[in-house]
Amino acid sequence: MKPIQPDFTWYQSVSKTNNLLPRCPFASVHRCPRFYQSLSLLGHAGSTEIDPGADSKLKKYWESTDLWPVTLEQATAISGPKDSHGHFMNFCPEFAFERFGLFASDLHEYADETDHDLAHARLARDMTPSADWRWYWATVNPMHYSQCPLYSLLERDKGNHSKRIGLMKTQDIQRKILEVISENEKAAPGQAVRDKQIAEKLELNLQEVQDDLDLMEERNYVKLAKTFGPNYAAWLTPQGRLALREPEYFSHKESPPVINILNVINSQIQNLAQTGGNTFIKQSSDSMLNDHIFKLIDQMVEVVVSSNDIVANVKQDYELEAGELKNELKKSRINLSRVREMLSFLGDLEGIWGLAERLAPYLLALSPRIEQLFK
Repeated sequence: MKPIQPDFTWYQSVSKTNNLLPRCPFASVHRCPRFYQSLSLLGHAGSTEIDPGADSKLKKYWESTDLWPVTLEQATAISGPKDSHGHFMNFCPEFAFERFGLFASDLHEYADETDHDLAHARLARDMTPSADWRWYWATVNPMHYSQCPLYSLLERDKGNHSKRIGLMKTQDIQRKILEVISENEKAAPGQAVRDKQIAEKLELNLQEVQDDLDLMEERNYVKLAKTFGPNYAAWLTPQGRLALREPEYFSHKESPPVINILNVINSQIQNLAQTGGNTFIKQSSDSMLNDHIFKLIDQMVEVVVSSNDIVANVKQDYELEAGELKNELKKSRINLSRVREMLSFLGDLEGIWGLAERLAPYLLALSPRIEQLFK
């Protein structure tokens, strides 16, 4: 039986028969994890590599989704001797066509010269056309994009995906704006940077920069002042500097950070319960780690005390609770239940003061440091 030749003619005919678009609408590193994996892997097999920074960013993004493979069997892979990879598994058929001229998910070269020569002798005897893939490959698994296991998932989720991509781009732009302001402050301490300077530096539309600055002022990342007409001058706030040091905050949009840090503590409490212990745990003796934690707690106090929306007695209670938390964390054996209660209060878990968003980066920075105390 003659095998399928998964060339462009075959691919187009499958699309037409099923009333589908001629090519896959998700064939992009920003739209499909399999396309991204295929391009990234072939950078290690002779093709042009993705820029390392972009590669790292894309990998981190796709790993955070439910589309990323959870087993090696599901993952896109290449194998074979170094500098001579001959086996390509779970590839995007769209990318395989661009690289090998065949719409296929799996392609395998002949195992050795003996297999190669025997196959060529048979093909020559049968007068097989030179375009037949068997002259080059031992095995090819043809695939139309509609057969890809990710296609239906991507099609179902394309609205949410577009929102995630938009969010990722917005977060990236905002981080770059903060970096420009930070660089300006180092070069000219005490001087603000103008919105026009930021737009020119990043090659962005001025209105886009102003919109992002407005959003970042709401999150207390920057302070803005009007200059001439509608233009701004911008300074970083302490919270903005913290956000630059904790880049994962920009990609954090799932659970509020106060929930994340409480989950860390709850996990420790559960582990203690399983071993028959109480809620007390021995802490690490790393004084530098404690200094980092105390500094973050002090910065949270500063956010609350400087807020015009918080009444004086609540500010006083907040300062007292922060002091109690620091005292508890200084102990050789920490009461996790008490720490959980204090962090719930300090992180505005109930949203009573409306400061959860402003406190979020400090809590995000606290979470891994609190976890380190217990190791």
